[in-house]
Amino acid sequence: MSGDVTILGPDAKPLSPAVRAAARVQVAKNRLMASSAYQGASYDHPSFAKWRPGTWSGQSALTWSRAELVDRLNDVARNDGWGAAGTSRLVDNIIGSGWTLAARPNHVSLNMTFEQAEEIADKIEALWRDYTQDVDKWCDAERTKTMAGVLGLAARQRFGPEGEAFGVIVWQDNAPLFQTAIHVVDPARCSNPNGRMDEEFLRDGVAIDGYGAPVGYHFRKSHPGEFFAGNTGLWHWEYVDRETEWGRPIVVHAYEQKRAGMTRGVSDWAPVMRSIKQSTDYEDYESQARTGRLSLPQVASRRVLRRQYRPLALGVCRAGDRMGPPDRRARLRAEARRHDARRFRLGSGHAIDQTVDRLRGL
Repeated sequence: MSGDVTILGPDAKPLSPAVRAAARVQVAKNRLMASSAYQGASYDHPSFAKWRPGTWSGQSALTWSRAELVDRLNDVARNDGWGAAGTSRLVDNIIGSGWTLAARPNHVSLNMTFEQAEEIADKIEALWRDYTQDVDKWCDAERTKTMAGVLGLAARQRFGPEGEAFGVIVWQDNAPLFQTAIHVVDPARCSNPNGRMDEEFLRDGVAIDGYGAPVGYHFRKSHPGEFFAGNTGLWHWEYVDRETEWGRPIVVHAYEQKRAGMTRGVSDWAPVMRSIKQSTDYEDYESQARTGRLSLPQVASRRVLRRQYRPLALGVCRAGDRMGPPDRRARLRAEARRHDARRFRLGSGHAIDQTVDRLRGL
């Protein structure tokens, strides 16, 4: 029986060689058209077959994923030693013990001599030191940090899980020397009022103009994860202008715009989140596996000892000469009764008798 396959046409006769050649050419054309000029846009490779990321703008992609992404990154910063250490080291390199002001007034534009500009610069730097290193911490609206602490907290948010930092410049009338203070605001508090969808001039809590420039911010009066009795700020928002009518900044928003039109920042950790999670899980599994391999021999040996000594301690064996003196038998029975109260458990649920070694030495 021949292994060739014969294809019949509508007239029940084999196709002519010319028709078969034309069909092969058409199949080749179809395959060529199905493929893409760029391999990265094709779907015939197994790695690309189910890869359909969708068309997202920079801000729309972040809006729908920001809450979950930031929560996971904050969990890494809290519980992963490498992640926390990386952020701390970065903040130390950027902020250190604080920033030192190097005033350089332009004596030409100010119409003064170079010596006069140097004298004014010395005074400005001295006032900056008084303001930023005040022991009463009036530069911080919360009065818990000096300027180095304010900058460190803002840098931790900007280069950490949030990928951005907010600072509201407030005016304190009761301050003794400088009335200007900075209030660092958690980025999670900036959101659309009452959970509204994004609008043409409102994007993820940021009010914008026709060019996309921010003109104001909506801040929730309480952090969305802050729960305490009588907290009414969870569902109340406050609108804060970006600047005053005469141009004095009110809200400072530090972030890197990774794509055009983005109004919020995203952490640089986002692209490596999967690798961070996988490496952490691998370390946990490897540690558990090693612990199990080390503990199983001890479990087996202690169980054997328990089967050997516990019947003696409970008096199952009636050979009095092998039990030893009565006081020794009493001690063995007492140890056996305290047996259940002195167990500890491994992660796999195995119970280990801590009194076996004591019984073994009696």
